[in-house]
Amino acid sequence: MAYTVVKTIKGKQYLYLQNSWREGKKVKTKATCLGRVGGSGRKRRVDEYEQSRRTAQNEYDREMARLAKEDKLFSEWQKKTFGETGEERAARMTEEARGSQPKAESPEPEEKE
Repeated sequence: MAYTVVKTIKGKQYLYLQNSWREGKKVKTKATCLGRVGGSGRKRRVDEYEQSRRTAQNEYDREMARLAKEDKLFSEWQKKTFGETGEERAARMTEEARGSQPKAESPEPEEKE
């Protein structure tokens, strides 16, 4: 997992890219200094990192939108083909397994003469 951290060293702030991973029961971390916060130095690397992060987020957002649209189309197909979606069937099967019946409309009481 990669994330950024701001560390203060001798009163100056530095931006680090940290990668963490698990080896057995221990968590290992590797930190790469990207440069001073608000300073020059490795500013280009910081800008490149930020740009790549934005690009990755945009790709993720597009993919999630595509999957949501695909899921909607699939649910519509299920409804048309089987009369219910997978979620509706799962809810119905759960109710049946619990022994409860779906709520039916109560008949209106008949008037006695």
